[in-house]
Amino acid sequence: MRRKTPRRPINASSPAHCGDARLAWALIAPSFVGFAVFAVYPTLRGLYLSFAGYKVLTRPSWVGFGNHVKPAGDQFFWCSLGAGIN
Repeated sequence: MRRKTPRRPINASSPAHCGDARLAWALIAPSFVGFAVFAVYPTLRGLYLSFAGYKVLTRPSWVGFGNHVKPAGDQFFWCSLGAGIN
C-alpha cells in the first residue's frame, strides 16, 4: 500500500500567485456580461412591462397592478391556469 505524503499548504501570498485574482476576474468577466445581457436584463424588462400598458410602436405607459388584477376576475384565466397546472 502506498503511503501518502502530506501536502504542503498553498501560500497564496507567494510571488508565484501574484496576479491570480486579476487573471481570474479577466476570465470570469465575459460570463458575467453574458449573464447580465441574456438573463438579468430580459427578466427585469419583462417585470417592468408586466406593470405597463404598451403597443408595439409606442412607449410603455405605467398602469401598475391593472394588468394583474384584470385576469384575476376572469373565469377563463382560472380555467386555463387549472388546465396548465394539471
